[in-house]
This record gives sequence, structure tokens and C-alpha cells, in this order.
Amino acid sequence: MRSEKIQMLEVVKGLMENKPVFIMGFNDLTVAEFSEFRAKLAGIGAEVHVVKNTLICKAAEVLGYDDLAKQNLSLASAVVSGSNDALAMAKAIKELSKTAIGEDKKSKVCFKAGYLEGKLQSAEDCNILADLPPREVLLGQLLGLLQAPAGQLARLINAYLEKKEQAA
Repeated sequence: MRSEKIQMLEVVKGLMENKPVFIMGFNDLTVAEFSEFRAKLAGIGAEVHVVKNTLICKAAEVLGYDDLAKQNLSLASAVVSGSNDALAMAKAIKELSKTAIGEDKKSKVCFKAGYLEGKLQSAEDCNILADLPPREVLLGQLLGLLQAPAGQLARLINAYLEKKEQAA
């Protein structure tokens, strides 16, 4: 392998190693759309790089991401990585797919795959992840679920005490 290719492989490995990674497909994105997307990702601590499919697969193979290495990637691909908030990255890609619409009324962007916490995620899984509510909302919902039994118990005890007072 030529030294330039080895150097490029090291860069791609650095993008993918120990981070949530999304592989997105894109077609006919304008420079303005791509620049705006890049700026949005920078705001959440992530980055996007256009990478050859063969290089993505080779880097995945070297990193031991065998499931990702075996993917049959086609068309233009970009690697989105860098943030610890995979949900925010997925939402940014999904938002771009909704706003970047071609003349044929189809999105110019799609998920190809994701690699999160040592597991390959399909395009469908990535779309589901992007549709989840923000982390803060999920934490609030969880807190509400945890507090509900305690609140019910407190209301039950209060009702019992009121009934006792009325009987006395």
C-alpha cells in the first residue's frame, strides 16, 4: 500500500475509533448545504468527512468492526463522527435529509449504516434513533416513571389518614 493511502487510512481510523459513527449517503448536495451541515455538526462536537467506500471498509476491518467492514457500500459516502451524543448526530443527519430535497422530490441524503457501542446499526435503526426525543426529555420521562409509584403511595397514605381523622 502506498504511503498516501496508509496515511489516509490512519485518518479514517481516527475518525471511527471509539466513537459513535454514522455512514451517510449523499447525492448532489450543494456546497452551501454541506457547509451548513458541517457547521451544525461542529456545534455538537462532531464532524463529517467524505470518504471512499473502500477506505471506510478497510478502516473498519483494521479496527475490528467486522460487521461494518462487510457492508456493501455504494454511491458517495460520508463519515459522521466525533460526538459522544450519537442521538444529536443522528438527528442532524435526519434533519439534513428532510431539508436537502432534489428536483425529483427525493432526499439527497440517507443513512447507510451506523456503528455504536460496538454494534452495527442498519439504516432503519439509525432512522429510529434519529426519531427519539432529546436526551433531556427521555431523562425527564424516566424520572416521571420513577416518581410515579412514590406519588401514588403518598396519595394513598394521605387518603387513609384523612379517613382516620373523619372517623375519629
